[in-house]
Amino acid sequence: MRNLEKFSGNVISKNEMKSVNGGLAPGTCAFQGENGDVITGVSKTNAQAGAAQFGGHWCCDSCGSASWMPQA
Repeated sequence: MRNLEKFSGNVISKNEMKSVNGGLAPGTCAFQGENGDVITGVSKTNAQAGAAQFGGHWCCDSCGSASWMPQA
């Protein structure tokens, strides 16, 4: 716990954290569905299937830098 005290003043924003983590919660992915809508919080398998079904894109770790992903 003492080691964490070193970082107490170094807080990054939510958007900065998205860049570090890839944009989504660990273990979740996203895909671009019908009409360009983005569906998040799905498994990798569901993201791949959704992108294939609707002809869109999918991402997991790279969601933070995906050009088709809306920026918060």
